[in-house]
Amino acid sequence: MMADLLLLMACAAVMAHATLYAWRGTRSYAIPMGALFCYYWSLHGAWTITLTGGDLGNHDYLMDDLVTVVVDNNYRLTLVLYTVFAVLMLHAARWVGAVPGRLPDDGSRIRLNAPQLIIACALCAIGSYLIIRGPLGMSAATGVSLYNLTRYEGVLGTLGVVLTILNRMALVPAAIGLAAWLSGPRGRFVVMPQRPGYAVGFGGVLVGMLGLCFLLGNKNEILFAATTGALFYLANSPRPRVLRLGVSLASVLLCLVLFDNFRSASVAEVKEDVSVADTLAALASVGATGECYAAHLSLYGVLNAQMTPDFGASFLSLAASVVPRSLWENRPEEIYWYYIEGVGASKDQGFTIHHATGWYLNFGMLGVLTGGVFVGAVWGQTIRLMNTSRSGRRWFVWRVLTTFAACTFTGNMPTLLRTGIEGYKGFVVHSFIASLLVLVLCSTLVRRRTTTAPPIKRPSLRRRPQRVAAAGAPAA
Repeated sequence: MMADLLLLMACAAVMAHATLYAWRGTRSYAIPMGALFCYYWSLHGAWTITLTGGDLGNHDYLMDDLVTVVVDNNYRLTLVLYTVFAVLMLHAARWVGAVPGRLPDDGSRIRLNAPQLIIACALCAIGSYLIIRGPLGMSAATGVSLYNLTRYEGVLGTLGVVLTILNRMALVPAAIGLAAWLSGPRGRFVVMPQRPGYAVGFGGVLVGMLGLCFLLGNKNEILFAATTGALFYLANSPRPRVLRLGVSLASVLLCLVLFDNFRSASVAEVKEDVSVADTLAALASVGATGECYAAHLSLYGVLNAQMTPDFGASFLSLAASVVPRSLWENRPEEIYWYYIEGVGASKDQGFTIHHATGWYLNFGMLGVLTGGVFVGAVWGQTIRLMNTSRSGRRWFVWRVLTTFAACTFTGNMPTLLRTGIEGYKGFVVHSFIASLLVLVLCSTLVRRRTTTAPPIKRPSLRRRPQRVAAAGAPAA
């Protein structure tokens, strides 16, 4: 076991070194945040498995329904491949995202129209509530949680996609708006008057959406909005208050833990059966989730089952996804189902697949290398575009997209790391189109007023020394 622990510590140290290298090259807070996400869904679960030999505690059902893990050579190879994927991703982000020197600033800033933005986010939140109002009544009548009704019973049908888009259109712009308000009137990218009513409006939308997502059991939307808002605040504020931001993020993390533990209970069960002890036990389980272990075990399951790559299957499925399944019933399936059949996992339980595993199932070990470089290059390009967005004249919509792209890309990275290549379509829609459309409609581009007065010539206060005529010199 000692050798396995040393291997795991070496993998974590290599990833930490790559994170520091990428940070020094880009100076973007998106780098450590994205590296933390990558570590959590790649190596975090390995500590429990290595120390206990495969005992996952409350998540032992994964051994029966997904993969029975043994710390063997396949598991050690899994750790190495995850580390290689993460290191290549970070290095590629550094190579592409680095901006040499200080770039010129054209003096323009994006001004968010706070009243319009609050109204738009509130309307999206109301639309989300109207969609779940029927299932919410069904949950109260049947005693089945709203999470189970919408996730496994499929009561929403095609409206489930609309609900996800509306949730993100309400949450992410509101989080960015609150971050812009906290940044003050001299933001580096976005400016907004600091009127107290604006903070109340954004906060009201976020609190309402927090309650709605609690009923739905949706953690991804809350994590996405919180990460995006925090990263934008750090990038936009001239003097960010890191301690206050850390406390806020810790509060959001605790809320996510409660979401994970109570989302399978109905509203009546939460009111009656959940006690203070249950809440404390849920908070004590922070850091250990089934999604973390499921994604971590995916590559091991593939290696252990000796699955052969299905070359390019994900790209075929991604291209075919533009056609609705109602029009093409036998449309190519996602690589996830190839993975479930290959490892013999239960089809009645939903699992997650690591992004590196998706690339492996398409092109083998070469796919892991290619996937890490590709994701890192796109990530680094969003960082570079954000740093260069204030230099030169650009199309307004492109200016808005490039200003927020790095924050939304990093904020939605947990979703990307837990899906295959087919997730790129939803990633683009959720990270950029749905999240930033509201911001485009509720913002304008303004230039800072700079008045440069000519310098005032003041007489010198020094007394000039009198010139003494030299002996023999002619008089002036």
